[in-house]
Amino acid sequence: MSRKKTDPKVVSAKNSIPARVAAGEFCPAPLEAKPRAPELVMADPIAKERWNAIVADLVKQGVLARCDLPLLEVLVLALADYQRATLVIREEGAVIDTKQGAIPHPSTKVKNFAAKTIENLAPRFGIGPSSRRKVAQTPEGTAGRTGKPTDMFA
Repeated sequence: MSRKKTDPKVVSAKNSIPARVAAGEFCPAPLEAKPRAPELVMADPIAKERWNAIVADLVKQGVLARCDLPLLEVLVLALADYQRATLVIREEGAVIDTKQGAIPHPSTKVKNFAAKTIENLAPRFGIGPSSRRKVAQTPEGTAGRTGKPTDMFA
């Protein structure tokens, strides 16, 4: 069985996915108002606080779309898990004694997993100095609707 070869001249650079994304074809409309937090976030006071801070800033910048909300939910829940695990470790110690000897506190795994999740998702929402500029920039070269970057934790 032979494969049919694609003529490279037929695939136009203008029709490529990266070119279409750069042109804004796949960019969803930014949310105009702050969306309600999902149930899991509402049930967690720490996650709810983070949701409110991050969402308010991203909506103000004009960079948050409805399709971003599930990832944002994961991010704020990871931020809450990280904070809670850190507090438990601080209170109970990083090591616990068992019959088999000293082992790392179970909250260490929770903290490490949450940290990896945060590390992967935070830059997508402009959290961190180097990624903040990337997320806040619009095609015109200004930050969101306000024209200036904002600090979501200020």
